[in-house]
Amino acid sequence: MLPTLIDAWIDPPRLQMPPGLWASWALWAAPALAIQTAAEEMAFRGYLMQGLAARFRSAWIWWVLPALLFGMLHWDPGTYGPNAWLVMLGVGLTGLLLGDVTARLGNLSAAMGLHFANNAAVLLLVAPPSQLGGLSLWTSAVGPGDPDAFRGLLLGDIATTLLGYACWRLWWAWHRRLHSEGGENI
Repeated sequence: MLPTLIDAWIDPPRLQMPPGLWASWALWAAPALAIQTAAEEMAFRGYLMQGLAARFRSAWIWWVLPALLFGMLHWDPGTYGPNAWLVMLGVGLTGLLLGDVTARLGNLSAAMGLHFANNAAVLLLVAPPSQLGGLSLWTSAVGPGDPDAFRGLLLGDIATTLLGYACWRLWWAWHRRLHSEGGENI
């Protein structure tokens, strides 16, 4: 998300539709997006990951395999051209991180919320110029039509995803340590 904000500062996104019209569409799109992201989380981090974890001890099977499948199902060279592999890599990495969040928290709620927030930001707020951005409020200046610039945006997105995850892991370690030392129940 940070690369999108940096890109927006350098080359501001264009308003794609009037805010009132967008809000009327968002009232319908947001619940549909919530259903879609919840269904993906239930399938990948719920049924598949937890089902495999009940049968196999190896995290390579129960944690990595669902994330790889999640990434591969987002392969779309027709939309992303030469950057399709990078989109697949970023989505697979996100699948790994959501799997870790699910395993550490013991439920799907945070993964569902994070997945919804990511997709809402990319599909409903600022979308790259592509067939997937029809309901976004703004259209970014960088999209799949400019493979070099889009690659930089994708690499920046992967880097900020990792940075956000590292911050969450630090917070989680602090929270667990505080809780295990008899600190305040947070």
